[in-house]
Amino acid sequence: MLGSLLIGVEEGHDLEDKGFVTKQNPLCQINIGKNTYKTDAARHGGSNPLWEERFVAYLDDAAPSEAEVIVWREHLTTEDEVGRGTVSLADAYAHSYQEAKVPLVTPAGKHTGEVEIFFVFASKQEKEVPKSTEGQLSLKVIRAMDLQETGVLKYQDPFVVIESSKQRFETEVARGAGSDPEWKAAFEFQVASDVQDLQFTVYNKNALTDNTVIGTAAYPLAQAISTGFEESKVPVVTPDGAFKGSLHIRAVFHSTETPNPTYPKSLLE
Repeated sequence: MLGSLLIGVEEGHDLEDKGFVTKQNPLCQINIGKNTYKTDAARHGGSNPLWEERFVAYLDDAAPSEAEVIVWREHLTTEDEVGRGTVSLADAYAHSYQEAKVPLVTPAGKHTGEVEIFFVFASKQEKEVPKSTEGQLSLKVIRAMDLQETGVLKYQDPFVVIESSKQRFETEVARGAGSDPEWKAAFEFQVASDVQDLQFTVYNKNALTDNTVIGTAAYPLAQAISTGFEESKVPVVTPDGAFKGSLHIRAVFHSTETPNPTYPKSLLE
């Protein structure tokens, strides 16, 4: 076996919606070689469905060079096609992790939005080599859910500060996002042996006064370092000590001492 490919089907954007009384119920299909993976239908997802489903494909030495993405519109007893597209897997094989926005085309040849997707490739060779705890961590802060609301006259404007013992980053402000902000912000951390976790502080941006702390969260790095990838919903603690909401994050770790895996040349073309 060459390895495994984790497939993350995130969401659709600007899809053609042919729902008549209500918004359509789209589902997404991924074809990897001879294997097919389907999400559940996003009920009333319309033009911008949210799936956030995960699948694992086990690849042999004849691993496919691309994936096909098809979005279907679900009806009571049938499905009809919204659109389809393809994405090369070369970056996933070469760099272990790949994000993509796959453009779709309808059966009539018309462009109809895109699907947001990611892939995580783990080679058999890579799994057999012990990893150093030093390296580079690619972190994506995707969104928060059900945060404490601190806005008084309007919805709050949240942003996140992320800190290790050596680095500090912050997201942009999600204006008026309230308790469910989305950032999709990416950061690169250098991880040394003494860096055990990341600290998150979620603030409400105030124009005339100090920013208000909405909550804090701690993310241990052990799992991401051990497996090379982790997706997590980290609990947020309010200043009063109560658990309220979570941060949805994704982490990819590249060890400085793990040798670069080798792949069949055809996979990287």
